[in-house]
Amino acid sequence: MSRTLDFFLNALDEEQKQQFLCHHNEKLVIAYGIINTPSGATITVIKNLPMRGDCHSLTKFTSKIVEHHIIVRDGNCCLHFINGKCYCGGYYW
Repeated sequence: MSRTLDFFLNALDEEQKQQFLCHHNEKLVIAYGIINTPSGATITVIKNLPMRGDCHSLTKFTSKIVEHHIIVRDGNCCLHFINGKCYCGGYYW
């Protein structure tokens, strides 16, 4: 069990904590950033859990569609998404 879960919502049991953490909140943060910033602006997301592969793919696609520079900083790396490309070069996925 990850130490991250030790401090997360003490009222939940371990299985509920894991299920709750499986939601991809960076998608919501990026959507909120798109709504509230002009086209071409930079959206920065800082999170403590690693980004998952499906969110990585969606963020690449989103950066191309909405023409935003999206930066996602997690506990492992800082990912830059510009025009449908991530500058990790697929290293993490």
